[in-house]
Amino acid sequence: MSEVSQSLLVAMYSSLRDEVHQRLEQRQQLLTYTMIGAASFFSLGLQSWASAVTVLCYPVLAFFLACAWAQHDTRIGEITVCLRDIEDRHLDQLGPGWETFRRTTFKKKPRFSISISLPARGLFAGSELLALVLGLARFEADPQMVMVFVFLMIIDGIAILATMLTLTHQRARTTTAHEKAVQTGVLNGN
Repeated sequence: MSEVSQSLLVAMYSSLRDEVHQRLEQRQQLLTYTMIGAASFFSLGLQSWASAVTVLCYPVLAFFLACAWAQHDTRIGEITVCLRDIEDRHLDQLGPGWETFRRTTFKKKPRFSISISLPARGLFAGSELLALVLGLARFEADPQMVMVFVFLMIIDGIAILATMLTLTHQRARTTTAHEKAVQTGVLNGN
């Protein structure tokens, strides 16, 4: 491998590692924004002068934040697979790279993927369910908005289900696809 190729490979590897760190930070920020949004909608929705439907607008917002969180999580998994492939191809003589070392040393348990997505599911779907409960409690005080309330309850139910589906852990599927590609020789150039 030429010196230029090595420099490009190191630069690409470093850039991908930096992107993983940035996406991890952005993913955590989305959780923070979700908490702030939930607190804002809940405090506004509980005010006596505010309509009961105010709090019912939150689940749709939370769904879109969950989509952004899942997109970051999926890209992190894909980049990790790419980093492991780079390490496997180019670091054989130097020993395992971090991704290979981590995967062989800390064997993934079948429930590991749940530990990544469960907190996000709890935060997103839990706050959406809380919004439904608060909206239902407030609805009794504001019965003239029946049609709007029923419509938003249906939309919110769909948003909660979509959130749960969106937050199914994608990395397990990405890793399985990578392992199949390695077995068939697609990634190793065989």
